[in-house]
Amino acid sequence: MRCNGDPRVDKMLKRWRKHGAKKLSQGRSFLIAKLSKILLHLLFKTCRIHVKGRDQFVELATKEKCILILWHNRIALALFILSQYTPSVAYAALVSGSRDGDILSSMIHSYKNGTTIRVPHIARYKALQDMIRYANQRKGVVIITPDGPRGPCYEIKPGVAIAALETEAHMVCLNWEAKRYWELDTWDKLRLPKPFTSIWVTFENGVSFCHAGKPSVEEAQRILKEILPKKPG
Repeated sequence: MRCNGDPRVDKMLKRWRKHGAKKLSQGRSFLIAKLSKILLHLLFKTCRIHVKGRDQFVELATKEKCILILWHNRIALALFILSQYTPSVAYAALVSGSRDGDILSSMIHSYKNGTTIRVPHIARYKALQDMIRYANQRKGVVIITPDGPRGPCYEIKPGVAIAALETEAHMVCLNWEAKRYWELDTWDKLRLPKPFTSIWVTFENGVSFCHAGKPSVEEAQRILKEILPKKPG
């Protein structure tokens, strides 16, 4: 008996194709993330890394609500830093539901202390709600790139300031500098340290808007921008 033209069969075939495409995309993202992680770890193992402010950050993260902020072009090394130097701290990174987000999410979940808050790329309000909810539940440290996911580079988005005001969390700055590095041709000028170079990592306790007379969103943006390096060298 021919099934061609049967709407039920067509619907079933469409569902199978969609499921197969999703599985293929997930497998591709996992493979890229796995290879990237291996290559990055081999690269970082050749470098001399100096870390400042780690103990203070770990102590603060175990007692208080924390949001870790860093510029988008520093995200590649951040995963390695947190897994190697703060393994006792659980964290969740806000990641969009894009294809690039799938790769980043796979990398984050490959670390024991990492998870993600996945949101549709265009659902900014939901992203903000989920971020605030996670921080208030104190399940771990929330990681945000204030200028992500598409820039402009080195610009603080209003949502980050709103999250800081609503959660009253401690905003901790994570930054790293390398003596020698590559700068990729991306919107954020993504940076990767070159082999056998020196890297300086800094955790800096920035600010907490937990006092009376909180600033406006615009003022909070300005304050947060001041505590992050404007254009890391």
